[in-house]
Amino acid sequence: MILDPHFWIFPEIIDPELCNLIIEKGNKLPATEGIAGGEVQHDKRKSMIAWFENTDWVSGLCSHYINLANEQAWNFDITEPDGVQFTKYGIGEFYEAHVDTFKLSDNMRKLSLVIQLNSPDDYEGGEFFFFDDEKPWKPENFEKQGSVIVFPSFLLHQVKPVTSGKRHSLVSWFVGPQMK
Repeated sequence: MILDPHFWIFPEIIDPELCNLIIEKGNKLPATEGIAGGEVQHDKRKSMIAWFENTDWVSGLCSHYINLANEQAWNFDITEPDGVQFTKYGIGEFYEAHVDTFKLSDNMRKLSLVIQLNSPDDYEGGEFFFFDDEKPWKPENFEKQGSVIVFPSFLLHQVKPVTSGKRHSLVSWFVGPQMK
């Protein structure tokens, strides 16, 4: 499938105060280690995650930007959110190259969203990359606080290890019927 565009970005769209409120709220949620392939795999992913309820206003914020990007870019047939994950990456934590959709099905993840919750001044490393023909590339204008990126869930992407500080992000997905 040829994608144009590969992603849709809303640079610095969410106010820093709102981002800080989401971080504060996310830090109060019960956290667990992030999983990869259905289990904890420290060689593939190391981070702490927590989940917002689908009825929380934070979920509504994610749904708004996924729907807006989808209307502007791809017009995929999407039906509902598949969770809202608050992610904390500390020193040495990362997520190796992966895709967010697992198989063709009638309720497959089609679109992914990542919101950059804190300022890049708060940490080093932790860069978000896509891959094109196995070569990594960094989307422009995404590293700033309050930036939102939406992309098809089958795109290969990764978060590089954080080398100092802590990176906070919000991740969500939308599902829909199998692509045809």
